[in-house]
Amino acid sequence: MPILLGLDLGTTSVSAVAIDEAGTLLHAANRAHHAYVDGLPEGHAEQDLSAIEQAARDCLGEILAAASEPPVCLALTGQMHGFLFCDAAGSPLSRLITWQDRRCLQADAGGQSPLEELRSRLPSDVASKLGCQIRAGYAIATWFAMQRREQLPQSDYRLCDVTAAIAQTLTGSQSGSFSSASTKLGSRLKIDPTFAASWGVWDQTQNSYCEEMLVAAGLEVDRLPQAVASGSQCGRVSAAAAEQWGLPEGMPVMVGIGDNQASFLGAVQSSEEEVLINIGTGGQVAWSHSASTDHPAIEIRPFVGKQFLHVGAGLAGGDAYAWLVGQLQSWLAEFEVSVDEEQIHRILADAHARLTPEEKKSAPVCEPFFRGTRTDPDRRGVLSNLGQNNTQLGQLTHAVIAGVVDCLCEQYELSNAPLAGRKRVVVAGNFFQHHRWAADRIAERWQIPVVFPDQREQAARGAALLALRNMENGSP
Repeated sequence: MPILLGLDLGTTSVSAVAIDEAGTLLHAANRAHHAYVDGLPEGHAEQDLSAIEQAARDCLGEILAAASEPPVCLALTGQMHGFLFCDAAGSPLSRLITWQDRRCLQADAGGQSPLEELRSRLPSDVASKLGCQIRAGYAIATWFAMQRREQLPQSDYRLCDVTAAIAQTLTGSQSGSFSSASTKLGSRLKIDPTFAASWGVWDQTQNSYCEEMLVAAGLEVDRLPQAVASGSQCGRVSAAAAEQWGLPEGMPVMVGIGDNQASFLGAVQSSEEEVLINIGTGGQVAWSHSASTDHPAIEIRPFVGKQFLHVGAGLAGGDAYAWLVGQLQSWLAEFEVSVDEEQIHRILADAHARLTPEEKKSAPVCEPFFRGTRTDPDRRGVLSNLGQNNTQLGQLTHAVIAGVVDCLCEQYELSNAPLAGRKRVVVAGNFFQHHRWAADRIAERWQIPVVFPDQREQAARGAALLALRNMENGSP
């Protein structure tokens, strides 16, 4: 029975899965990669690729050790919007600059931020071509900020996403390690529309790079990877990588797909009837639709087939609950009381479980935008409906978690292109695993069933499912 591998290079961890030809999950593995680099200037968010690579090797090693058959292909997905620089020969020239980077928001001497300047250069209709407004964390915005501040590499360079970096490690003719300068990148780099769109450089109306954006930013198209269809083959496992990673030599490696689209593929059974709400560090609501336009608050992203993925993103997620936990630790420290994070999680969960229905109903109302939103980075959180008797720990917990869920539901309700036949909601992400009652809140609000995915590691599985679909259709 042939098996397919999926690898998800996430923001905080790496996941790998093996599925069979029916799409059933056979094995799964996960490793935190601890790749964030400390001590950077304010607003910078970068990761060490070698740490991500090591976590990927460990995950795939665990999967291969458990598998009864050799895999037939490896599909990739990972964190979107970010990028790194490499030279024409393939050596990395930078760390991975992630979607959490905010350097483009920092005003220059004239008082205008690079993001504001870039937006001012764009034609008024470019957002409809891109499917979104350019925001902080998008590769084009970060690149433009670095260009304006003369921080680009001095030598010839190319842009590369995280999945392409790992793919070229696996398919390069000389090496199976990203840290080696002999890995062949340059003209071999490939990118699919989902990643290109997440960079802010993809014209969805023409299915090609957006000329207006590149001209406005001053970015030459030759510095971008070759654009290919989602799920295409980008190469085969080299002899060196086969030895170092334990993968079959010559096995196809697929071009990476964005983790948002991959998670949708891995979680949803019927794309015409289901809405996905995925909450991890951040939160997203997504659904598949043929419409190529929507409310300005909704992003339109490339998807498979002739569909688009409508996404409400960049709001609050698990980071809002982490704020509450961190604040409690900080307050207790003022009293010289030290309580570890896991204990606070248990205390808050127990306090919430003791609430009566009336106490939940009378709890404060929270708008949990403590770090701003993608559309308004300067927006801040609000805690309202405060009274003398409704600020128990359980009620504050309820307010923050309910606020996270409510803001995503409100995003969907803004849509001009909702699902006509919406029958259920699929909820995914660690947030719902820890706060399962949040799913009940969605069911009560929309009066439809809310279910959890029947299989784990949706992004890695979704990438593998896309590869399976392409193989069944004769590609690669």
